[in-house]
This record gives sequence, C-alpha cells and structure tokens, in this order.
Amino acid sequence: MIRQLFLLIVAIAALVIVGSYILFRRMMPFRTKSVVLEMSWKRGDNHYGPNFISLESPCLSNSQPGCFCSVGFRVTTSKDFADYISTFGNSKVPVKYAVDYDRNRQVVGAS
Repeated sequence: MIRQLFLLIVAIAALVIVGSYILFRRMMPFRTKSVVLEMSWKRGDNHYGPNFISLESPCLSNSQPGCFCSVGFRVTTSKDFADYISTFGNSKVPVKYAVDYDRNRQVVGAS
C-alpha cells in the first residue's frame, strides 16, 4: 500500500514537471532574430513637448493599409536626444529590434 502510494506520488510529480516544461516551452519564443527597421521620425508633440520623438515604419509582415510599427519616447524628452535624431534630417532612423517568432514563423513580439 505504501509502495503504491509512493509510486502514485512520483507519477503525479513527473506529470507536473513534464506539464510545466511543455507550458514553459510554449510560452517561450521559438526563435529570436535581430531586425533593423528604417523608421521615419517626427519631433514635437502638443502633450509631451518640443523634444518628444516618435518613430514609425510600415509593417514588415503585414501589407494591409494602416498597419505600422511605432515607438514614442515618452520617458526621455531630452533636448540632446531630440537633437541627435534631428541630425538624420529627411533620412530614416535605423532601429534594431529583437523579434520573437513562434514555431509557425509568426511574429509574437519584439523589443
């Protein structure tokens, strides 16, 4: 009886470990790739002030109209940073992202 109970506990523990591993693997990206986006930029915002910088680029994986990738630098509104971005003039700003893909090669996130 004690041996059967012990084996049942070991089997349950093994199932919990295997299940946790499978869940963890599904939550983790399958592959991460570095991608450089050439992003257009805009300086100034009525709410965040004259040194606010926003960057924007069309979606790489979705060609539907209106789909775009954007980032706004709300935390840093330093004049030095805004002046640096302004040195790009009419050129686009190269921004490097780490893009996470799932097993089906679909984008699941970027940072």
